[in-house]
Amino acid sequence: MNEKIYLPVVVSNSNCAYISQRGVIRVYDSRNTNAYVNFTDYYIEDHYISNTGTSYIGQNYNYNCIPTDRFTTDYLHRFDLADIIVIFVFIVLFFIYLPYKIVSRALGRWFKL
Repeated sequence: MNEKIYLPVVVSNSNCAYISQRGVIRVYDSRNTNAYVNFTDYYIEDHYISNTGTSYIGQNYNYNCIPTDRFTTDYLHRFDLADIIVIFVFIVLFFIYLPYKIVSRALGRWFKL
């Protein structure tokens, strides 16, 4: 099973991404030790809302990084792709098809040739 994980940011060897808690992937900007390191948390089950912060990384900190080949920026691997498609269909139905049907019924005699 070599399923890719979508993240809206590129994960490379210079930064680190790991699962910090259920549904949250934390991406560090760098792999420094004995320094303050910026990070971004991505809530994958909540439509990829992100939260940024800074954390102090000590000398003996072990980065438990997920391999970089497991991540992708291809939106087709999004966790919420089905939700996006359902919302798109409702928008098309209510804002394009339904007004078209109402206008064509009201002005139908002018549309007929």
